[in-house]
Amino acid sequence: MIDLIKQHFVPIHMHSDHSLGDGAQRVEDMAATAARYGYKACSLTDHGTMTGLYPFERACVEQGVRPLHGCEVYLDQTTTSGDIAEIRKRDLELRKINKGKEWTDKDRTQNRSHLVLLTKNDIGFRNLTLLNNLAIRDRALIRQKAIPLVMWSEVADRSEGLIASTACVASKLSALCIKDNAYAFTREIQAMHEVFGEDLFLELQLNSLPIQKKYNSWLRDAARAMSINLVLGLDAHYQRPQDGLLRQIVIASMYKFNLDKGQMIDDSGTIIVDPEWEVWFKSPEEIVESWNKHRGELKDEDFVDAIEGTAKIAERCKFSFKSLVTGYKMPAVNVDNPDQYLRDLVRAGLQTRIEQGFIKEHQAEAYATRAKRELIEIASKGYSSYFIATYQAVNQSKSEFGALVGPGRGSAAGSLVNFALGITSPDPIRFGLSFERFMNPARGKIVADLGV
Repeated sequence: MIDLIKQHFVPIHMHSDHSLGDGAQRVEDMAATAARYGYKACSLTDHGTMTGLYPFERACVEQGVRPLHGCEVYLDQTTTSGDIAEIRKRDLELRKINKGKEWTDKDRTQNRSHLVLLTKNDIGFRNLTLLNNLAIRDRALIRQKAIPLVMWSEVADRSEGLIASTACVASKLSALCIKDNAYAFTREIQAMHEVFGEDLFLELQLNSLPIQKKYNSWLRDAARAMSINLVLGLDAHYQRPQDGLLRQIVIASMYKFNLDKGQMIDDSGTIIVDPEWEVWFKSPEEIVESWNKHRGELKDEDFVDAIEGTAKIAERCKFSFKSLVTGYKMPAVNVDNPDQYLRDLVRAGLQTRIEQGFIKEHQAEAYATRAKRELIEIASKGYSSYFIATYQAVNQSKSEFGALVGPGRGSAAGSLVNFALGITSPDPIRFGLSFERFMNPARGKIVADLGV
């Protein structure tokens, strides 16, 4: 078993301290531990956030470990099976109901399910980013803390480039297993399989949670019956066994739960998290020990398939932040001629600045001449759509959302075009700011940083 793990195993379903109020390990420590254990790759799937992915990739590269990028999303726990068009209608209503709603501890366990999503490629990363944006924008609240929630129809519509793993016992499938509802359990897996196909993995875990052995058996039987991949998830939230209490303190301080002899208790007296549940970053030897201790009705062939399942996921996950940089494209804007459209915007913007009293009438020609020179340089580099997209984002933030937008930062303040569009506030002519420090022919195709 040890040789099998060392040759094939990749840590899937992993949390860092970016899982706010839950994770208790740094991404740098995760990368170093993966290298020390001999794991060729390692994943990061924080709860409801992707903020740790970039520093995680950097840390992994430094350690010679290949990073796998993902997120464990909070999924609305209503059924995933049925007509997708009807589910979309239902999900739109649920979004309205849940936005800003203060959930109780009971709501937390009844309304929220976990689902691990990993990115195969750039498309998958963009889809996962969109899902996270939706979840964070329309979020529910638990104990005044934001709970980003995604709907099943949103996942289904943005599943391209993503791998799904059924996550831990905090899932809809586990809830059905507890209720012995085999029919609904099968229907849910079929619905997920229809969306993700061969990129769906049923996740076995080895821990001391009361339902885990039964849940593992149900997942194994479903995998065999429907020819779906198995995978072994660590669900690691901290580095070492002795760090379990540290995680308890993190959760207690975040959600104001009570600590009683190391157990996390909610208002109803239910145990939320227990250090004895064994969710740390395990070595190959510790994985074998957990297998012998928690295998239940699972057979050796199930263990082999689950270990090989981690390697399958690692093989399919090709995304890297480097690919986003090397494959950079200017944002698309819905206009026929971006160069002309930008010229029209700047002309109107300068007129507005004159009417506002920022530019005197006798200065108009000098400002027009400067703007023309900048626009020629912007167009020659193919950046017109970039300026238009930034203008639209800033303008919408101010006019529709009432967001506070800064006056601009860095060399971007040297552009009269930015001033005319309202992207920046300082008048570069009045303050003697140079456009060439922001953009000039000598810098070639280097993208200008429009800091706001």
